Amino acid sequence: MAVKLLSALDALSHWPKAKDELNRAFEYSYTDTVDTHWPEVEQGRAQLWDIGSGYALTRIIDGKKRIIQYIAIAGSDIDTWLSVFLDESQKWAKSHGCVEAILSGRRGWEKKLNGFKLERVTLTKEL
Repeated sequence: MAVKLLSALDALSHWPKAKDELNRAFEYSYTDTVDTHWPEVEQGRAQLWDIGSGYALTRIIDGKKRIIQYIAIAGSDIDTWLSVFLDESQKWAKSHGCVEAILSGRRGWEKKLNGFKLERVTLTKEL
C-alpha cells in the first residue's frame, strides 16, 4: 500500500474521486465542506494525500506550535492503511518542522488513533 502526497497539479486530477470519498468525512461537520478546502489545496496551503483506497486532507498550522492538522480522512478498508498513512504523514510533518499532530472528529476515532490522547470536548445545543 502506497501513501502519496499529491502535488497541486496531481491533486487537480484526483479531486473528483477524492471529493466523493472525503464528503463522507464532512457529513458531521458544523462548519466545513470538502469544497471549503479545495482552494487551500490548489494554493499549496493544504495537502491532499492519495492512500490507494482512500484520501486525506492535512495542513500545517503555525501557531504557538507548528502542527499538522488532519482535516479529513476517508476511504474503504481504513483499518488496513490508517497506521501506514499516519506514520508517513507524521514523518513528512516532522521533516517540515511540526512538533504535534491534531485531529478533531467523532468519538470513534479515539479507538483508531494510537498515540493520540483526548484533550477537548465539543458541546452543542439545538436552538
